Amino acid sequence: MDYHVARNGEQLGQFTAEEIRHGLFDGKFQATDLGWKEGQADWVPLSTLFGQMTPAAKIKSAPVTQVPLSSSVAPEYHSPTNGLAIAALVMGIISIFTFGLCGIGSIITIVLGHMALTRVRQSGGSLGGKGMAVAGLVMGYASIALAIVGILASLALPTFTRIQERGNITKSISNVRQLVTACKIYALDHEGKYPDNLDALVTDGILEQEVYSSLLRCPLSNSSPGYEYLGAGQKDGENPEAPLFLSKAEIRGKRVVGRRDGNTDFSIPPPPNLSAP
Repeated sequence: MDYHVARNGEQLGQFTAEEIRHGLFDGKFQATDLGWKEGQADWVPLSTLFGQMTPAAKIKSAPVTQVPLSSSVAPEYHSPTNGLAIAALVMGIISIFTFGLCGIGSIITIVLGHMALTRVRQSGGSLGGKGMAVAGLVMGYASIALAIVGILASLALPTFTRIQERGNITKSISNVRQLVTACKIYALDHEGKYPDNLDALVTDGILEQEVYSSLLRCPLSNSSPGYEYLGAGQKDGENPEAPLFLSKAEIRGKRVVGRRDGNTDFSIPPPPNLSAP
């Protein structure tokens, strides 16, 4: 009956007892190689199976008790898993969900992964866990990449917010400037008086309805849209620095201010007494 022979976790094939005896003498097989045939409970060293034919110098393993089995399939041989590989995998999983624990977890994962791979290579196949170590390394490096992306995003977000804010301010100033100009045009045709209601700008044909509706939308805030109109009953040219329009929304205490003289800016509104004629 043929024997299955294994070395360093890998099966070398099936051989007859005579082939194994010759192989032990000529160096093809080692006394520490493992052998199995139908009826054995587990793999045992060749020095135990063929001890009487093996030189004494090659016999290093103690005999193992054999229990007959009915199975004709050789038990699968597993190399013990490297503990560092398991640790690298666990740390990799933790790091990938915590963005590397501020980088510390990622570094630990990578160190453990490389140490595990080194030990697996040096073991000559007696230790397993290469796949776990590689998986841990991949997750360790990935968590570092995620942490870097997160840091860059946190640095870029304030800049993006300021750019967006400045764009909204510029758009709002443009809206107010056009509304002030439309009111001044209206005043030219109505004895210098501003309209009592801004809808009159559309009624008199100064602004088209679509343009008018667009100008009234203040981009500074969605929660407080629009502008305060302070020109009802007032005349153009009186108290030119007084506000004609104020944005309802403010940013850090500042509003878009459209004055009667046509100047429009983003600033702290003037005291209420300047609104009076």
